[in-house]
Amino acid sequence: MSNPRHWWYGFIKRAIRSWGKDPEKTEPAYVMLNTAVRTAFEEVGKKEDAELQVKAINMVLIKCTHTIDGAALELNMSKRQIQRYVNAFVNRVGVLMGYDGAKR
Repeated sequence: MSNPRHWWYGFIKRAIRSWGKDPEKTEPAYVMLNTAVRTAFEEVGKKEDAELQVKAINMVLIKCTHTIDGAALELNMSKRQIQRYVNAFVNRVGVLMGYDGAKR
């Protein structure tokens, strides 16, 4: 696997995977994550292929029921397109959480 573009990518991806598992949390970081994920989902919902993107993000990141390959097979899409959806979502959540896109 290649190096991610941003140093915070893995952290945000793990945080998204834990999102929603404990809705009682009130720590500021969790509230910030909750707001960022909801905003990112709202932005995805405005896109042309929103339904497929939301399904792919839910399968791979939120519910963790499929790998990228499995989601691509299930949604009848290319593996690369699923990767683009997931990467764009993780990057958008990171930017919304205040990570400005600074590289290593």
